[in-house]
Amino acid sequence: MKEFISSMHLYFDKKNYQVTKIKMLELSGDYTLIEFYNRKINIEIPKSKFMIK
Repeated sequence: MKEFISSMHLYFDKKNYQVTKIKMLELSGDYTLIEFYNRKINIEIPKSKFMIK
């Protein structure tokens, strides 16, 4: 990834220290921003979600 990404910035919620955003800066100056909304912590995930169909 070093060939494409010059830096990564992690943004944390000050109340619970969870990551709220990730910003990946490319060498060209472009960036990708991932924002997390409606987070659910430690919920049960059905096994069917992990099956290949």
